[in-house]
Amino acid sequence: MLFCQMTVTIYRYSTYVSPNFVEIIMQTDFAMVQNILLIEDKQVDTALLSHKLSELKEHGLSFEQCATIDDGLRRLKKGDIDVILLDLSVSRRVDNVEKLYEKVPWIPIIVLTKSNDTDTGMKSLTCGAQDYLSTDELDLHCLCRAMNYAIARKQKIESHDGFTKVRRDITERMLAQQEIAEAKMRLSLALEAAAIGVFDLDLARNSAWRSLRHDEIFGHAQLLPEWNFDIFATYIVPEDLPSAKEAFLLGVEHSSFRMQCKIIRADDNAVRWISVRGEILRNDQGVPIRMMGTVADITDINEKQEQKRLLAIMKEREDFMATLTHDMKNPLIGANQLLKMFVDGSFGEMTKQQHEMLQCLKETNSGLLKLIADLIDVYRFEKDADFLWTADCDLVNLVSSCVHRISPFAKIRSIDVTTQMPDTMAALVDVSKLERVVQNLLDNALKFAPKGGSIGVKLLGSEASTVIEIEDNGPGIEADEQPRLFQRFAQGTVGKRYSGGSGLGLYLCKQIIEAHGGTIACTSQPHSSTIFRITLPKANNV
Repeated sequence: MLFCQMTVTIYRYSTYVSPNFVEIIMQTDFAMVQNILLIEDKQVDTALLSHKLSELKEHGLSFEQCATIDDGLRRLKKGDIDVILLDLSVSRRVDNVEKLYEKVPWIPIIVLTKSNDTDTGMKSLTCGAQDYLSTDELDLHCLCRAMNYAIARKQKIESHDGFTKVRRDITERMLAQQEIAEAKMRLSLALEAAAIGVFDLDLARNSAWRSLRHDEIFGHAQLLPEWNFDIFATYIVPEDLPSAKEAFLLGVEHSSFRMQCKIIRADDNAVRWISVRGEILRNDQGVPIRMMGTVADITDINEKQEQKRLLAIMKEREDFMATLTHDMKNPLIGANQLLKMFVDGSFGEMTKQQHEMLQCLKETNSGLLKLIADLIDVYRFEKDADFLWTADCDLVNLVSSCVHRISPFAKIRSIDVTTQMPDTMAALVDVSKLERVVQNLLDNALKFAPKGGSIGVKLLGSEASTVIEIEDNGPGIEADEQPRLFQRFAQGTVGKRYSGGSGLGLYLCKQIIEAHGGTIACTSQPHSSTIFRITLPKANNV
C-alpha cells in the first residue's frame, strides 16, 4: 500500500514520464475508458459537473451517478466500472477514498475538489486515489486524458508488483463475505422478530454457534460458553428424552430433523414446549458435517390448541347431553300420564299395594322429568345467556303463587310459612323462569326445614333494586361448602343426606338470575338458619 502511494505521488509530480505512458497519453482520449461512476458526496448541487460529464455519452461512454459512498459500493459490486470520480468539493472527507480503495483497489479513483483545495487533493493521493482535478477548471479533454492516464498508471503499477489478480480475488472474496454477513444479519433480525432462535452445529467438533434468542429460550439472558446436543439433552424432560435422541439420530441420517418436546428452563424451572427444525449439510463424500436449524417456544400455541380441543370436546358433550335429554323427555311424559291414569283408577280398582307401587313409580318418573328439564335449561342458558322472554309482572302475585304451592306440604309437617310483602310490586322479568327460581328455593327450604320449623319469605323494594329473600331454620350449610353451592352438580353434605337431587337446581337459578342482570347469594349459619337472597337491578323494575 505504501509503495503504491509513493509511486503515485512520484508519477504525479515528477518531470520524468516513461515511454509507455507517453504512448498511452498520445492515444485517443477515450481509448481506455468505457464505464464511469460519479459519486457525489452528501448529494451536493453538482448540476454543472453533471452537465459536463453528460457530454461523455455523446462519445459512446457510459456514465452513472450515485448519491452516497454506500450506494456507490453497491453499484460497484455489479462490476463493469473502469474509473471512479469521487466529488469531495464540499465534504472534503478523504476517508471515503480509503473506503473505496479497500473495497475495489483495482479501480482507479480520481478525486474532484475545489480549485484552491490542494490539501484535500494531496491527502486523497496518499489514501489511494490516482489523481485529483478541480471542478471549477474541469475540461472534458483534460478529464478524459486524466482518466486514461490513471488507468494506465494503475495497470503499470500493479503489473509491476505482480499481485493484480490476487488482490482482485481477495477483494471479490471480501465483498462476497460481506454480502453473506449482511444476509445473515437480515435473517437473524427477521428470526429475532419472530422469537425464533438459530443454531449451527458442527457435528465433527460437537460444538454449536447460536443466536442469543436460542439460549434465551432455554432460560439464559446471555450466551453460554458452550453448546452441543448433549447439553441440549440436559434440558429435556425425562419422559421426552428417548424420543428426542431418536429424532436427532434419524435427522442426521435422513438430512432433516423435526422434533417437538418439553424442556425445563434454567431460570425459573418452568416447563415449556419447543419445536426444533434442522437441515444436514454433507461434504463431497456424503458425510454429515453440520446441522443448521431453528428452535422456537411453542408453549402458547400448544396451550391454545389444547384449549380449542377441550372446548370442542365440551361442546360435543353438551350437544350430546342436550339431544339425549330431549329424546328421553317425551317417552317419560307419556309414561307418567299412563301411571297417573292407573293411580287415579281409570283402568279399574287396584289393591293398596299396587296403588302404592305405581304411585312410587310415578314420583320417580316425575323426578327424572325434572332432572331432564334442568339439563335442557342448563344447556340452553350456557349456549345463549340472553334466552329470556320478558314481560310486565307483579312480583307479589308471582311469589304468592309459589308459596301457595308448598303450603299443603308445609302444613303436613307443621312448618310455619310467613310472608312479608307489599300490596304490589311491578317488574319486567321472564315470568316462568323467575317463578322457577323462587319455586326451587322454596322447595329446598321445605326439604331442609325441620318438622315444626319455619320458612320466611320477604319481598323488598328500593330505588336501586328488588330483593327476594327466602329463609329456613334448617341445619344450615358449612362455611367451606358455601362457595360451591352454585356450581354445576355441586351438593353439600347436608344436601346429599336430605335429598338425592342432581345438584343442578342452584346452578340453574344462578344462570337465570344473572341472565336478568341480577345476583343470587346465600348466607348460612350451621345449625341455625339459611337465607337465599335474589337481587334484581332497578333496570328490571317497571
